[in-house]
Amino acid sequence: MSANQDKLPLAKDLSSLSLSELMVYNALIKMDERTDISKIAKECRLTDLQVVVALQLLIHKNLIPSDIFLP
Repeated sequence: MSANQDKLPLAKDLSSLSLSELMVYNALIKMDERTDISKIAKECRLTDLQVVVALQLLIHKNLIPSDIFLP
């Protein structure tokens, strides 16, 4: 188990997530550097805007902590 999986809660019901939310969530689990939007976008093959929206939705759904991306 990686350190990222220790910090991110595993979602029990992923069926309610959109495809972009699921891609971003999986990328966050795999990646070591999670605060770089451009790297996440490249990993997911999404635009920066799509990643930001997916992150906001994941934070709103309490699947990722907000302090990862907020100063």
